[in-house]
Amino acid sequence: EVALYEASRKLFASLDRSLLVELGHRLAREVLRADDSALLLRQDEADRFDIFGLTDRRNDVIACLTGITRKMTPSDPPQQIPSDSSPQVPAALAEQQYNSALFYPVAGREQLLGSLVVLRKEGTQHYVSSELQKGAILANQLALSLNNATLFEALGKKMTELRSLNGILAKRTVELEEITIKQQLTEERLRHLATHDPLTDLPNRILLHDRLTQSIARARRLNGCVAFLLLDLDCFKIINDTLGHETGDLLLKEVAARLKSSVRQCDTVARIGGDEFIVLLSELSKETDVTAAARRILG
Repeated sequence: EVALYEASRKLFASLDRSLLVELGHRLAREVLRADDSALLLRQDEADRFDIFGLTDRRNDVIACLTGITRKMTPSDPPQQIPSDSSPQVPAALAEQQYNSALFYPVAGREQLLGSLVVLRKEGTQHYVSSELQKGAILANQLALSLNNATLFEALGKKMTELRSLNGILAKRTVELEEITIKQQLTEERLRHLATHDPLTDLPNRILLHDRLTQSIARARRLNGCVAFLLLDLDCFKIINDTLGHETGDLLLKEVAARLKSSVRQCDTVARIGGDEFIVLLSELSKETDVTAAARRILG
């Protein structure tokens, strides 16, 4: 009883199919004091069986065990040979001096998984009813553990698939976020280019018109003033012709930077083309403020 309990405990504790296969036939041999044992398991849906254990692996012995297992059903009781229905031990087993064999069905949830076979040789007593019961308990526990192991393997595969899918989704999410950010940056850049001069990054005519409209509306509301200064560069064409357009562009950038630094935050410096700039002075309280601003700009 202790040996049977230990064997059942070991089978119940394992979810490793390969370990269960090894434990199954070995524990059956130990618990039932058999001379040999074998575990036959069906290969997927095919009518072929993998055989584990079995010291004597002669083809005729394997064929004999497979043939008997193939005829079994999940609900069959243990089949003992010899018995009233099978008085003779098959010749393939008798030639190896086996005088008895016990076949226990290993039942799956819907079909026969295989059989657990224990063999005794000549000179060993036949099985008694208590041993038959031990073998049945062991076979049932083995079947249960194999079914659990199969479910555990299937669950492991599903978890792996889910982890893989989660990884793919996470990667796709990051890619979509990057695409969204790039689109947003592109849209912002396009909006900026639509309202700014590409060389100096100053407001262009479109943005200047918008700022001017807002400044006039504010001045009317507060009874203030707005000033509009037009500036151009003397001899700019000569600089372009003699020193090149790159030098001319550098000069325009420098002029733009100096103009921006010489006005207030509420004012607007815009480039309207070529060497022409406009300074929009907003929130002025009196006309003399325009003169002060112009002197500050011209330095």
